[in-house]
Amino acid sequence: MTNSYAECDNGESGTVDQTARDEAALAQSTADSAVGGVATLIEIIPSTVVSIGGTENAITGSPKPFRNPLSSDEVYDFIAVANNTGPMTLDLGTSEGAVPIKYRGADIQANAIQAGDFVQVVFNGTEFELDNINEVSKPENILPNTNWQLWSGLVAQTLVKEDGSGAQTAVSCTGFATTNNTPTFTTANTGELKVGDLVEITGGGFEWGYSGVAGTPPSTCVRIAGLVPNTSFIARAPLGGVSPSSSFACTATPKMPSNTGALGNGMGADGWMQSTTLAAWPDDFASHAYPGAIRVLGMRKGSAAEESYYSAIPANALRRYGGRTMTFGAVIKQPVQGGAGTWRLGIYDNVNGWRYSAAAESSASYQFLSVTAPIASAATSIQFAMLLSGAIGDTYYAAVPTCVIGDYLSQENCGQNLNETLRAVNHWNPPLLTPLAITISAAYSLGAGLYGFLGQDLEAMSFGACHKSVNAVKAKIELDTATVGAHLLTSTGKNTMTTTTFGPQTVTQVANVVNVGQGILPLSTDGTFSLFTNVSGLVITNATFDFDTVVLASTEIDWD
Repeated sequence: MTNSYAECDNGESGTVDQTARDEAALAQSTADSAVGGVATLIEIIPSTVVSIGGTENAITGSPKPFRNPLSSDEVYDFIAVANNTGPMTLDLGTSEGAVPIKYRGADIQANAIQAGDFVQVVFNGTEFELDNINEVSKPENILPNTNWQLWSGLVAQTLVKEDGSGAQTAVSCTGFATTNNTPTFTTANTGELKVGDLVEITGGGFEWGYSGVAGTPPSTCVRIAGLVPNTSFIARAPLGGVSPSSSFACTATPKMPSNTGALGNGMGADGWMQSTTLAAWPDDFASHAYPGAIRVLGMRKGSAAEESYYSAIPANALRRYGGRTMTFGAVIKQPVQGGAGTWRLGIYDNVNGWRYSAAAESSASYQFLSVTAPIASAATSIQFAMLLSGAIGDTYYAAVPTCVIGDYLSQENCGQNLNETLRAVNHWNPPLLTPLAITISAAYSLGAGLYGFLGQDLEAMSFGACHKSVNAVKAKIELDTATVGAHLLTSTGKNTMTTTTFGPQTVTQVANVVNVGQGILPLSTDGTFSLFTNVSGLVITNATFDFDTVVLASTEIDWD
């Protein structure tokens, strides 16, 4: 079938007369013959009618009027009537021949251009630049937490191995630098530890020491700041904590919140649930990285039956999607496969039941699948699921699952929304901050009459519940101290007080009476915050920090 389009020279819409229709039909016939009867794929529609042939990736055509050679900044619009399957070229019969079509300097990925898209390309002197597609370039993803940044409903467990087969082995340390905020730990085997991992130091009576803290302090994770394989690693304690005054053997256990199946409660990352037999965890090994994903979701089969990782629409949001067509897509790989089973995607509502994508091919590389289905207007339950049909022990890694309204979703469009705020399933209060009983001495002077701690690692203190990539968190501070007029303030984790952005704070009005402050606590780009006071030697009898809502992503405010 041939579609012809025209515009007047002044850019206003015009009427195609019979002569133009005849000429278009003749041009189409000629083009079809030249490509062996290949059906028309696209029609160029600037100020003239252009008929196109070739294939979905190698397009040919004869613009009318014919201009040779092409000139920089010439614009060509066309309607795509086929999906591209890879990098594309456009040959208009000029001396340049087949000219690549690029998007931001890169080859166009498969299905980036879909049938029916209104596409605009601009010749820049060497190639065509994809300037516009009439589909929204990044549809709104209705699924929450698709970079797996918040795990408030689960406790930290031992970090999973790179191959996904089970928990990493804890690292045995022979000793450490004493009375040090950033001690070096010695070990003959660092295992799978890497810079940036969170570890909990235990064994031999190891405790971080804090100013003014009597008895056993609350536990915390610390982040690996440096590592020499099979020799040593460096970790930094929060709130000025120091290692013990004498060295001894201890153990560093890598930690991360996850549900490795043993919990059996079906809880996943916030906004997600899982089969009770499935093991699932956030993964940041470079070997599993995917473009556009802060980190991916690792999953390991625990049952021969099909298992799922799914997100359900909350009851108060069902009417937003009832009666709409939805498309759900994800990029998943299956590096360990013990049988013929792979994976598929599913959309469910309680009226229509499950609708599925095709089964994925057997592949250790990432592949994209999607499924499109209408949602019943009367639906009272809606779910979007990644369904795993492999054998027990098969491993999968999933990146940026995306669900949009409508029947269009390409692999390129999968990703987290640019702005996303998520209310936590549970309060995820770090043990070290709930309660907090500490003395902020003059040794922690920040200048300008302020004392405290800069660059505090919230992810480490929360045992990984809140990832360092988040932009801000909602916090409530409760302060109890005998010092009237004492302020307890928070801010971004900048290493200077001159450019910081403040968060919630509280001030003691009456001695030994709890005072409250709450609001948004902005985080620096490394996920850190600062905690300080205006009183040198302030003795905090009891303070608590409650955390819930998280700004996972934001382009609206630069907290730094």
